[in-house]
Amino acid sequence: MIILHVSKQSRGKFIEKLYRNMSDFIENKNLNWIPSLFDTIGMYLNCSSITVYEWQEEESCYYLHYHSNNDKVPHVLMSSHFEVIDDKSTKMIKIDSLTNPWIIIIHDMTNSNMDRLKIEVVNIEVNKYLTTFSSILNSMHMPLFNNRLLELNNELSGSIHTSFVFQKITDVIQSTFHNIKVSYMVTQDFTIPDHINVKIME
Repeated sequence: MIILHVSKQSRGKFIEKLYRNMSDFIENKNLNWIPSLFDTIGMYLNCSSITVYEWQEEESCYYLHYHSNNDKVPHVLMSSHFEVIDDKSTKMIKIDSLTNPWIIIIHDMTNSNMDRLKIEVVNIEVNKYLTTFSSILNSMHMPLFNNRLLELNNELSGSIHTSFVFQKITDVIQSTFHNIKVSYMVTQDFTIPDHINVKIME
C-alpha cells in the first residue's frame, strides 16, 4: 500500500511564496498581486494554465477575472455550469474568503492523486492567505478613508444639491476601497443620477 502525502518542505515553500507576495504589495504599494498569486499557485501545482472567475451577485453568474494565457475561455460562467468542469486533467477550487467568491480552474494536471492532495493544500492555504490579506488591506485603508471623510465633511457643509452629495460620497468610498459597489437606503425620493444605486425605504 502506497500512502501519498505532500511534503512539509514543498508546502512550506508554497506558503512562503504566498506571503512574500503580500509583503511585496505592502512595501511597494504598486504590485499587481492577483497575477502574482495565481502564478504562485500554478507553479506549485505544475499546471499549464489557470482561469479564475469571480461571482457577481446581481447577475447570479461568474465573470472571467483572470486567465494565465491567451487561450479562448468563456467570459461568463453561469452558476449551474461550473460543477461539470472537473475531469482528470482539469480541477476546480472554490475560494470563499473574499467579498466575491472565486472559482479557480486548474488546467492540464498530470498526476491525479498527488494533484488532488496539492489542491487541498492550495484550498486551505489560499483561503487563510486571503483572509489575512483582506484584514491588512482594510487596516491600511482606514486612516486614509477617515481623512477623506473629514475633508468631505468640510466640502459638503451647507450643500443643498443632493445629487452632488451622493456622488462625492460614492467617489470617496470607491477610491479608497476598490471593487466595492455602493448602495444607499433613503427615506424619501431624491433627484439622483441613474448610475448611483438608491433604494427607498418603506
